[in-house]
Amino acid sequence: MRRRKQFVVALAALVTSAGACRSRDATTLSEAGAVTHAVERLRGASNSEKGVALSALAAVPCSAPEVCALKTLCAGAYTKHVRALDGVRAARHALRAAPAGSARVAKLLDESQELLESAQSDVARCADAEGELKRNLRL
Repeated sequence: MRRRKQFVVALAALVTSAGACRSRDATTLSEAGAVTHAVERLRGASNSEKGVALSALAAVPCSAPEVCALKTLCAGAYTKHVRALDGVRAARHALRAAPAGSARVAKLLDESQELLESAQSDVARCADAEGELKRNLRL
């Protein structure tokens, strides 16, 4: 009788832990789907819409470490990209406002170019990490 009671307790613990595992997996899959969708939307957005798409990515909740890591990596990469685009716009504006201020414009363009080059490698890492997460979770 005692063995039977131990078996029932062990079985109950196993069923409970399996249910918790499935719940975490469902949460992870849901979050991964939302984050990868937001990343794809960001990647496909026109340059003028990337800021809005970046804000949408930032608003996606995450609790699973692997999903949050992807979100953080991609948000950082595209933040650099958007900042570089903002620098190019600022250079254009400065050139129109004061054509003689070419040193300032050149500095803005150089900084934007460096930022864009850095963003490109980060965006490539974002795409690789997204693909890896999709493969790992079978999305």
